[in-house]
Amino acid sequence: MLNIKKLSNGLVVIGEVLPERSSVAFTFWTPAGSVYDPPDRPGMAAFLCEMMFRGAGDRSNRQFLEAIDQIGIDRCESLTAVGLGFRASMLAENFEAALVLYADLVRRPRLPRAELEDGRQVLLQEILSLRDDPIETLLRKMRERFYGRAWGHDSDGTCPGVKKITWEEVRRHYDVVMCPNEMVLSIAGNFDWKKTLALVETLFGDWEPRALPCPGRIRTSFRPFHISSDSQQTHMFLAWPVPTIGHPDQIRAWAGMNVLGGGMNSRLFNEVREKRGLCYSVETDYDSFPTRAGVFCYAGSRTENAKKTLGVIRRQMERLSRGITRAELEAVKVRYRTALVTQQESCSCWALCNLSDWRWFGRIRPWEEVQTRMERLTLREVNTWLAENPPKKFLTGTLGPRPVLWDA
Repeated sequence: MLNIKKLSNGLVVIGEVLPERSSVAFTFWTPAGSVYDPPDRPGMAAFLCEMMFRGAGDRSNRQFLEAIDQIGIDRCESLTAVGLGFRASMLAENFEAALVLYADLVRRPRLPRAELEDGRQVLLQEILSLRDDPIETLLRKMRERFYGRAWGHDSDGTCPGVKKITWEEVRRHYDVVMCPNEMVLSIAGNFDWKKTLALVETLFGDWEPRALPCPGRIRTSFRPFHISSDSQQTHMFLAWPVPTIGHPDQIRAWAGMNVLGGGMNSRLFNEVREKRGLCYSVETDYDSFPTRAGVFCYAGSRTENAKKTLGVIRRQMERLSRGITRAELEAVKVRYRTALVTQQESCSCWALCNLSDWRWFGRIRPWEEVQTRMERLTLREVNTWLAENPPKKFLTGTLGPRPVLWDA
């Protein structure tokens, strides 16, 4: 049973009661993402997230983490440009205690000044560890070019930015970005909705709302770039605009892009890897913000095969505008149905899907509606969209000994 309640301060509570389950999962989401990082302090949101778990309420760092373990919370945190999320799942009998604990985390983090340098070292190690990952290095530069610095910069920040951040700035950033009026709490599992709502009112009802600052604009550059590396491989990314999630054409575009590079039966996988052996990995990923979305296509090959690899990818993209087959569309639908069923097996996934629906559509779509829309998607719909919207502008990024030109 689905329930939705918006508190007077703007906090939205979504509850999917699943009495047959023995667990509960919830996700706190707030738009305190890295888009609000000060221009000269990239990594501020990550620093805040790191410091928030170093004690909350009347518990110290160690006491807070011990309480999480005692309750048996399986947790994770996610930071993106648009938001900061705290996910937790636990046995149903421990749900209320977990919610109280996370209320302290969200509303009363201690942010201990004495542990600022410890937190800084954790973040610096995270940033430095990614320097050895060429794919991640290239992808992060691609996102910064495709979405602009404010939206596309790496959420982990940079070493110079993290080194500058002071405790006073972390404290002030919390006061600016953490507020109830755009926060969502999504819960799924075996719990009592009325009792939980009363507890949420007690924990959060007196939290005063405040306006968030305006984020920077999305600015896309299609100018190709290259990152020099003495690697024996050349890594390549291509990105181009597509409809955002929530746009009526998004499902048509997604189906086409899934045929192009979505998995081991995709056209790119078969043509680039299986038939020609040009690379080990080639795939596409559909990525969306509220006002801009893109497909990011990755391939990595030996340097001597890089031009040929890029040429095959280009031909497959051109071929896609001529349409997909009925068998390819049916395969996409099967994968979509499988994903829906899998999501329903997990309380955590259920809570996250409800949160995603609320953010993108302003409502929770019934599973039947989601499934029916895909089942009713016709071959003509997809092929008409692909024919009318061939990729025209591309951002190309490479990492390796030398650049690889798009027109090769």
